[in-house]
Amino acid sequence: MQWKTINGWEMCGGVIARVALRTLVGYPMCRNQTLLNQTRKFADALFGDAAVINCTPPFMRPVMAPLLALPAKMYGARYRKILEPLVMERIQLVDEYNKSGEGELPHMDPTKISMRILALNTMFIFAMSYVFGHTVIDLCVSPDKEEFFCGIDQECRRVMREYHDAHPEGGLASKQAIDQLYRNDSAIRESMRLSDVGIVTLPRDVVGNKPLDLGNGIIAPPGTRMQQDDDEKEWELMVTLTPGVLAFGYGKRACPGRWFVVQILKQALGYLIMNYEIEFIGEAPKRKVLLNMMIPPTNAKLRIRRKFE
Repeated sequence: MQWKTINGWEMCGGVIARVALRTLVGYPMCRNQTLLNQTRKFADALFGDAAVINCTPPFMRPVMAPLLALPAKMYGARYRKILEPLVMERIQLVDEYNKSGEGELPHMDPTKISMRILALNTMFIFAMSYVFGHTVIDLCVSPDKEEFFCGIDQECRRVMREYHDAHPEGGLASKQAIDQLYRNDSAIRESMRLSDVGIVTLPRDVVGNKPLDLGNGIIAPPGTRMQQDDDEKEWELMVTLTPGVLAFGYGKRACPGRWFVVQILKQALGYLIMNYEIEFIGEAPKRKVLLNMMIPPTNAKLRIRRKFE
């Protein structure tokens, strides 16, 4: 097959958006390109607005916020127009099989359900697309690209053979199989370390009017932002919560969906590497900073073609 040049960032975001919709609303709605486009535009507008409002002086925010929110509201309205009929149809199916006589329930409102799905999908697109896109690009621009791709490909095929009897439609369909993809896990986690969404994952600021005495001769003045370097020699899996890896939070407020996120990312990366040859076009993208956020390489170009079996 011929090589095809694509926008790598758009491709990775499209994969994650479709997978997220497949999980939340199912087939065939997950392949509705108009719905996918409105979902991604809403996510882009929402986080773009957040970045702009953080650059705005506090006294201007009450005036600026409603204006900045107009594009996101427009994309959300277009999204609801497509999804609400499906939600209403499924509510009717539930009512037919559940004759409980409870009447109308407030949480069964089609608009509320549609907006909740949009909120979940927005987080999927922002968080998962960011990680997946950077992982693919980081692997492609690495000087050890061939070794990494070969190792991930071999591991995925080995795990597929081992778990094929349990899932004949695909050996990577079970959580048990995904948990064995250690190279996938390592690649994604290392990319998250190299290409994080922010300059620091969890800011630690010295607040108040008094300096902070760290007890070792170092005194941090008010407004100082601190970072603790990780010196561990053995690394845990992505879903493991440690004080040194805070991508999914820590303690009782840790992200409860991290297992789902990791499973989707590892499946997507494994499928891509097993079935496609990928090359990065041009030089490795340079990272750009906006306030405390890292701007993703939205113009990254990839050459891709399906492998010959």
